[in-house]
Amino acid sequence: MKQTTHRVLDTDDIVEELFETMASTTDNTWRNGWGALQENKDLHSDLCSKYLHHFEEVAEALRKLKDIERQRKIIEEAAPIDMLPLIKEVEQFPVVERAVFRDGTVLVLTTDLTARCNGDNPIKICPHIIQLSLVSSKVKFIPLGDIWMGHSETPQGHPHCCYDDLNACLGSYASVLLEHIRLDKFVDAIETCLTFLQTYDNTDPAGAMWRNWPSGEADTVEVAA
Repeated sequence: MKQTTHRVLDTDDIVEELFETMASTTDNTWRNGWGALQENKDLHSDLCSKYLHHFEEVAEALRKLKDIERQRKIIEEAAPIDMLPLIKEVEQFPVVERAVFRDGTVLVLTTDLTARCNGDNPIKICPHIIQLSLVSSKVKFIPLGDIWMGHSETPQGHPHCCYDDLNACLGSYASVLLEHIRLDKFVDAIETCLTFLQTYDNTDPAGAMWRNWPSGEADTVEVAA
């Protein structure tokens, strides 16, 4: 009696035989199926590329919505603060012309300013409006006078302030400012902003442009106590 030998195939053998069968067959059914699968894969890739920016926009919108909800909760749970005494205190700073509080934002108009690097090389800075949002903890610096060519050939009111979006590179002042806002120390927060405007760091690319500003002391107006 003829004995039949059965070979046990492992996974590699199965895959190898499958590919041999596919390569030798004259039936194009599997080939058509593979082609359709590849086309579907390419289509999926194209769609992902085409609509990726939409997905990113949706994600950004959701993030902003979450921030708005968080800010609303902060406002709802916050204890009321009488801002009038704080505004009057801010107006006592010698370089402040006027300060107001409106819609959760402190607006401070400065006099002409003098900025120094470690106490040296004074440069003149035009008056600014400091716009500090107590809700978003964001600050903008709006120049109201002469602006000069700063980093990346951008006109700026201060070496570390961006004229296009009115934001600033606060450096080490950023964490201090956020801490003051977190603790409701709004006068200290404004004082930090004023100190920032009166300093610059000539060791970074932005501060290295300080020579484009006029040198010397600004003619500031003292505010009577």
